[in-house]
Amino acid sequence: TLTVGETLTLGANGTGDGSLSVKGAGTTATVGGALTVGYSGKGSLAITAGAKVDSLGGHVGRSAAGSGTVVVDGVGSRWNTGGSALYIGAGASGSLTVTNGGVIDGPVQVAVNGTLGGNGTVGTTEVVGGTLLGVQGQTLTIDGQLALQSGARVNVSLGSPGNVTGLFKVNGNVTLDGTLNVTNA
Repeated sequence: TLTVGETLTLGANGTGDGSLSVKGAGTTATVGGALTVGYSGKGSLAITAGAKVDSLGGHVGRSAAGSGTVVVDGVGSRWNTGGSALYIGAGASGSLTVTNGGVIDGPVQVAVNGTLGGNGTVGTTEVVGGTLLGVQGQTLTIDGQLALQSGARVNVSLGSPGNVTGLFKVNGNVTLDGTLNVTNA
């Protein structure tokens, strides 16, 4: 168990990398403020095998000089943002992948340098110039509204006909704008 009273930044400066792996059921990391992955340096966060992270919002790829990567993988693996937004790629390259039952509890905003994909579950999602990835055979669940703003990109990879698995399941209203890019997997 890791407890941080205020904010936590992984990859805080341009000369260093920062990473955190939270793994296994019952393993927790609690941050009293925002959790930033990739400020001016490279940051990475892995929440796997049923682990849990709690924070008050967060950033993945915050400043132009840095980059951030987050993977939330496995049943029971979860990042709870305390109802505050999780910003992906708001300043730097940011990637959020939620897979195999992983969950982001809270709203997500994917900015111009951000990418969101996987087959897990995220909260209400707004894509503002960023990229939403869809891969045939995987369904990303958005537990709330999905808003694709002008400049948003939805990149989907489709395979052979006959696969009835949806790419996205949205449990709320959908606002469509932006560009749809389709490739053959």
